[in-house]
Amino acid sequence: MSEILQVIKEPGWRHFVLNRPEKRNALSMPLLEELRDALAEADADDDVSAVLITANGPDFCSGMDVGSDDAAEPNARNTDLDMSKHVETVEAPRRLLRSLWTFRKPVVVLVHGHCLAAGTELVALCDIAIVTDDAQLGFPPIRDMGTTAAPMWTYYAGPQWSRRLLYTGDSISGADAARIGLVLKALPADQARAEALGLVRRLSKIDWQLLASQKRIENTTLELMGLHMLHKMAAMTDGSAMTSPTARQLANTPREEYIAVLKRRRTDLFGPGIVNVTGPDPFDDDGRLLDGTSGSLPPTDRGRNARVTDGEPQA
Repeated sequence: MSEILQVIKEPGWRHFVLNRPEKRNALSMPLLEELRDALAEADADDDVSAVLITANGPDFCSGMDVGSDDAAEPNARNTDLDMSKHVETVEAPRRLLRSLWTFRKPVVVLVHGHCLAAGTELVALCDIAIVTDDAQLGFPPIRDMGTTAAPMWTYYAGPQWSRRLLYTGDSISGADAARIGLVLKALPADQARAEALGLVRRLSKIDWQLLASQKRIENTTLELMGLHMLHKMAAMTDGSAMTSPTARQLANTPREEYIAVLKRRRTDLFGPGIVNVTGPDPFDDDGRLLDGTSGSLPPTDRGRNARVTDGEPQA
């Protein structure tokens, strides 16, 4: 294993740490391949009952890496209208992500900071998600780049909240994500970490065969509701969405300007706010979602909600 995924062996469990903090832990193909391989190794170890996934740096994951030589979705900047090329681009990293689903033992994930786009797909394919209450989860690429290729939110939060978030690409706080069932629980950062550690240590006391049997039942429940067919259809639909006019226009942007243009477009058109689960959303007359504490666009140094993203590209 390289340093982009740290694997820490603990008694009865494994701790995987996403370690691309300078890239906001964007999911590159090498990182996804290392995650798959680490899961396979832990799956074959009879002394391992569970896995915990965390991340280094200020954010858990900014989404798919679309801006480097190891990009997981290079076609995010491809104007080719051949949809078959886009579908393979979409499916390749998701095949690696699905190793979380096929891993026989429970996976607990601890989320902090921004968790965007494919980062939310990673979290949704884990068994139990614990987040910090000030985390921010969302799928902004729906506005201009494509769709979610591993849809899970309807299963967890129901169709109304899934539509509200995935039609607009708006984000939601960790505290509100717990309120709607998108994650198990939201807590202050130190308590969230203690909760995740306590849970995975508790799981480590149980024979992995028992845990694997129950995980198979839980996963089969969702599979009988059409999960696998849904993911196949979603990958094809995402491939089609990549040929939309806005996506093609963005794809024509020079690489060195791409991220700045994307950030500016999202802030200018959509505003910096996040969705309120209770109470009204502070829209302006143009439909931008504003900062709820001020009723107007905040200054750039106001804080986390003032940023669309804070580093490398997400998709």
